[in-house]
Amino acid sequence: MFTSLLSLSLILGAPTPKEEPKDKDKAVEGKWVVVSVQGPKKDLEGETIFEFTKDTITIHEPKRSEKPVTYKIDWTKKPAQIDITAGGAGGAPEKLIKGIIERKGDELKLAFTPEETRPEKFEGGGDKVLYVILKLKPEEKKPEEKKTEEKK
Repeated sequence: MFTSLLSLSLILGAPTPKEEPKDKDKAVEGKWVVVSVQGPKKDLEGETIFEFTKDTITIHEPKRSEKPVTYKIDWTKKPAQIDITAGGAGGAPEKLIKGIIERKGDELKLAFTPEETRPEKFEGGGDKVLYVILKLKPEEKKPEEKKTEEKK
């Protein structure tokens, strides 16, 4: 009896695992619209789109030219870590931008900084950490995602 109660209390008291993308390699692929921004670059809201491919991000902004950057995500870390490599064109040195990333349904959260220290929380801070919330563009959703939304 004691063993059963102990097992039940451990199960009920255990933290629920965070929802992780099923296909981690394709978890962020698609076009994502900026919903909100905290930090140094607030002019991203509105028409700005982050387009993720297998290994690049292109930020489509109305007033800027598009330059893809490369990225890698480590989903084993909590929160997941993203490393973005920018620059390197025309002899300029490459710059590593460290961040954290989380996907839940059609929402993607990113917090990143060009500083040495990776952000630990999803929040923007002054002129150092940029926190962006993105929503997957409706035409980018997979059929199973659209069905799930229709049921809600």
